[in-house]
Amino acid sequence: MYECATCNFRQNIKRTLIRHLLVHKGNFEVKMYECETCHFKTKLKGSLKKHLLVHEENSKVEIENIGSEVEMFECARCQYKTVHKGYLKKHLLVHKENYEVDMYTCETCNYKTKLKCNLKKTSSGS
Repeated sequence: MYECATCNFRQNIKRTLIRHLLVHKGNFEVKMYECETCHFKTKLKGSLKKHLLVHEENSKVEIENIGSEVEMFECARCQYKTVHKGYLKKHLLVHKENYEVDMYTCETCNYKTKLKCNLKKTSSGS
């Protein structure tokens, strides 16, 4: 078992502990990976690869420059692609009719949505 000397983190895989140790280092102490399109910075190369997909048009070229491939989750009904499995799960709701899913309803204004996160936006007044 590998243990972090700074906190209670424990892991069976040494590589995972090494990645965890970056949490305790300041940005100036480690190599930072920066997005050339926006101000996003990260300590993890893999996080930058996933972030680059936010910039759809440039993502393929920039990811090739970093090296290795990123696993993509694709919608079988349209061209939607994402690196986040949860995003695909949410996306799949657009292909369903309202009567096919449990709808979330705002108690204040009776707004209905397929996504709970949209309900929170209307409830908070955002």
